[in-house]
Order: sequence, then C-alpha cells, then structure tokens
Amino acid sequence: MCGSVGLFGLLPFIVRKLGGEYTLGVYIGTGIAVIWYTVETYYLRLEMARQNQIASDQSETAIRPLLVSRTESVTYKGHPLPTSRTDFVLRNIGHGPALFVEVQDFTLRTQHKGSVLVHIDPLDLVEANTMAVPVLKPESPPVGGQRPDPDELVRSLSPATAPDDCEIMLSYENIRGQRFESVVRMGRSGTKLLRHGPK
Repeated sequence: MCGSVGLFGLLPFIVRKLGGEYTLGVYIGTGIAVIWYTVETYYLRLEMARQNQIASDQSETAIRPLLVSRTESVTYKGHPLPTSRTDFVLRNIGHGPALFVEVQDFTLRTQHKGSVLVHIDPLDLVEANTMAVPVLKPESPPVGGQRPDPDELVRSLSPATAPDDCEIMLSYENIRGQRFESVVRMGRSGTKLLRHGPK
C-alpha cells in the first residue's frame, strides 16, 4: 500500500520538482510497478513449483513398494496343529502394494548337491507390510540325479547354514505402473539389501 502511494502519489511530484513532467513520473512509477510485479510473480511461480514437487514426492512415497527377500519363521495353519518353519519369503516393507512381481532365476550353491539354478514363479501381488511365501524350484540338472528339496534350498540361503552368498534380483510395479527393482544378497554373509530404485 505504501509502495503504491509512493510510486503513483509522490514519485510524479518528485519528478516534477526535478524539472520533469508530471506524466513522466507516472510512467516511471508504472514501469517500476510492472518490474516489481514481474519479479514477485517469478518468485511466486518458483515457490509453487517447489511445493508441487514436494507434494508429488510425498504422493510417490505413499504408494511406493519396496520388496526384499529373506528367510524367516512362517507359521502354517493346518490339521491337526499349526506348524512353524523357516522359509524363503518376499516381504514388502514399502508403503504401497507390489504388483506383477518377478524374481530373476538365480544360482544357489547347496551344501550337498552343488550349484542349482533356482526359479520362482511370478506373483500378482504382495500387499504393503505383508509377505509372500513363493516356492523355490530347482531348474538345473541335479548333481548325481538328486534334486535338492525346498528345505535344503532355504538352508542354502540362511546365514547359519549357507555355504556361499548369492544375489537375488526382484522387479515389481507400483499402482501407477512404474517398474522398480531390488537386489538382495543372501547367504553366508547374511541378508543385505544391496540396491533398490526405479528400473
């Protein structure tokens, strides 16, 4: 308010006192006002863009899944009593559901049957803060004609019993169809998320 009074009330009189015309003072005041408005609008647009980016980032975080593989105790409810055993799981520790989950085939060294190529069938969905228990399927020809059973494959991924390490690559989508990838090291050195992010 004071700036407007100064520009259009006082400035023309100051210009006139200095020997210029009254209208010249009005033109100068108008020019300053236009420049001032342009600068303020520019900074307002920058602030709006920054706020929109923050909102977009928060929205993205709210729907972003993060899948990891691990071994953990799983309770199976059946007859006659529920049983618990250590199994291979895919756990979604993110905020959104993981859709169209694929696990790249990986080579696993077992204690008694050597190296085995392991396959896991794709999963449609792993909800946020839940886990899925996929079946580990040995694909490569077994050594000596014997395929390792699922328990032996799980033991080969557990830190206490694994003879070696392996990397497991998981890929999945969020609800917007954006593809993500996680790489987890499992085995003798323990379970560690090596990297994750958009694919």
